[in-house]
Amino acid sequence: MDEEDSPGQAHTRAEKEMYRQKRAHYRLQGGSRYRAEMDDMLHLAQPGTLEQMLDDGKVITYWQPKYSLKDGRICGAEALVRLRHGDDVLSPGQFMPLLESLHRTYLLDYFVFEEACRFLRRRLDDSRSVVPVSTNFSRNTFVMPDFLDRLETFRHRYNIPLALLQVGITETVDAADQAVFQDMARKLHAHGFCLVIDDFGVAHANLATLAEVDFSVLKLDKRLIHSLESNPRLLKILEMLILTSHSLRINTVAEGVERPEQLAILSGMGCHEVQGFLFSRPLPLEEFQQKLDAVPPPRGDGAQSSGKSSCGCRS
Repeated sequence: MDEEDSPGQAHTRAEKEMYRQKRAHYRLQGGSRYRAEMDDMLHLAQPGTLEQMLDDGKVITYWQPKYSLKDGRICGAEALVRLRHGDDVLSPGQFMPLLESLHRTYLLDYFVFEEACRFLRRRLDDSRSVVPVSTNFSRNTFVMPDFLDRLETFRHRYNIPLALLQVGITETVDAADQAVFQDMARKLHAHGFCLVIDDFGVAHANLATLAEVDFSVLKLDKRLIHSLESNPRLLKILEMLILTSHSLRINTVAEGVERPEQLAILSGMGCHEVQGFLFSRPLPLEEFQQKLDAVPPPRGDGAQSSGKSSCGCRS
């Protein structure tokens, strides 16, 4: 510390140096985790910053509908987190890698889950149609010892039926945490939560995970869907996955569907649900509610009015 510095000035300079080093660290890492725009996100590492953004309404949700391939109706939704940054709305890829490295994603994970509960409660109270809502959790959040208790605290606060809440696991835990991961998954399944393997087919989301844990929904990653029409080997793999899921009574959801040709192939394979830009981009809450309000009345046996459903839309 320079002799003329006050303790406050020294602290400020130390913080600036810390953020400079963090920026250099992420740049040196390279690869898929570093993005240049992360430089503008390093302020999230400051204690209390993320909490203040939550209080100020700068953390928001977007909603992407899921559609049944049986009847074309909206049969579910995925609640997604976004950050307001000036005039921009940032997607998770622009800030989640940093928060994951800081083990701070749990604040956003629980925020989105509570928003899903709040959304469902309002619509149930207003006698408006509802569909199951999926929210994603990072591996760090999922293996917290009180994870199930915290979900139940929110669920009971808003009195939401279990059938309307889906818990998505966005990535497989490290090998050292595998036993903890499996134990928590068993607890959630036994309690009645619908578990979703998200982004299946990339990274570590593999058949071993499918075999070891009682999941109810398998989400096929958009990278598997992207070249569906032109890759015969991929067609065979997806046919195998969907057929296996059918035999295990697991619902299949294809994400990233952008072209009618992809939709036709997935329908022919027996995929249960789809989501993607062919139908709808992720929407601000009010726009999603308008789309959901336009859904025709249910035929009397679905979750759109009662909340009493299985984990997905089976065809």
